[in-house]
Amino acid sequence: MAKPNPDLLLSASERAAMADVATRRLNWCRGLYVLLLIWIPLSGALNAPSNVSALTVALVYTAITIPLLFFIGTMRSGDARKMVWLGFVLLFYAIFASVDTFRPGLDGQMAMAKLAIEMSLFAMSLRYVKAKRASQGGEF
Repeated sequence: MAKPNPDLLLSASERAAMADVATRRLNWCRGLYVLLLIWIPLSGALNAPSNVSALTVALVYTAITIPLLFFIGTMRSGDARKMVWLGFVLLFYAIFASVDTFRPGLDGQMAMAKLAIEMSLFAMSLRYVKAKRASQGGEF
């Protein structure tokens, strides 16, 4: 028989406190999510080659952010299961950002900042899921 997780065996007052913690973490996730949605096109516009039209750059970086746009409802509702899926998607973005950090100059610096935002959102979403699960007694 599986041993129960002591972190999930909380009293009613502790569950209420964890619900407050989960709400604060969700608000952090929302802020980081909006920052990421702004940062990706902004970094693309600042690092675009001069021989590429602005419309092309806008279309490419809009297409890059489309997978993140599917999680707008998740950020509004705070569904823990969908927040886990956001983490999986963020890992793909982090792979490309980590490769881009080796670019010289401003490109690499902007990629480092993007990687920091993505990893912060990933870590905060995991912390939110844990707090949400503890506030609900171990259920999603």
